[in-house]
Amino acid sequence: MLCRAGIAGIMVISLAAAAGGQATQDATPPDASTPKGALKAFAVALDAGDEARIRSLVDVTSPLEQKMVEAITEMAAATAQWKHAMAARFGAAAAESAMGESPDVLQKSLAAIDAANEKIDGDLALVSVAGLRESHAMKKVSGSWKLSETQIVKDQGLTPQMVDEQMAIVSAQSKMLRDLATEITDGKYPTAVDAAAALRGKMNSSREPTTAPDKK
Repeated sequence: MLCRAGIAGIMVISLAAAAGGQATQDATPPDASTPKGALKAFAVALDAGDEARIRSLVDVTSPLEQKMVEAITEMAAATAQWKHAMAARFGAAAAESAMGESPDVLQKSLAAIDAANEKIDGDLALVSVAGLRESHAMKKVSGSWKLSETQIVKDQGLTPQMVDEQMAIVSAQSKMLRDLATEITDGKYPTAVDAAAALRGKMNSSREPTTAPDKK
């Protein structure tokens, strides 16, 4: 599966975080009239790399929170670009197999949200999805539910420096995905397996320490 750096736990959708499956075009898009519906809509938007929709489903109240949303949006768009390049070059089945994904991953994610525990208290809500360590704080804004960045910042104890550090990682990985997508389109990799291996290698390299440990 694709590896994504987390921003404040809101890259929540370890649900659709791998973003392997695609919502069918004739399916009715989830609406945001309930907390679960908003979370499902967010998962679908992440999967599609729909930047405008992602932004519309997150409640932002500060520049710090805006940075977090932009990082999420950037990663989702880059991942979608990579997915589409893989499918266009090698075919959907070969791309999914090379990335270790199943075609119904998004549908399973949406089903997991449907089965989640939802607690609503006025204009605030908490959605707890089985198998995930974190619950998702939601807020009702002008009649629609959105993910609450404010609550995430509070729960995670995030500082501007922490967000900047995470955003730098996400931006670097997003660029890497876009570059790889271009290379795939240009025919650099003979097979989907080669392309997936290149991604894993670059992801592993990006997580290695930039300085050597002190020798004793």
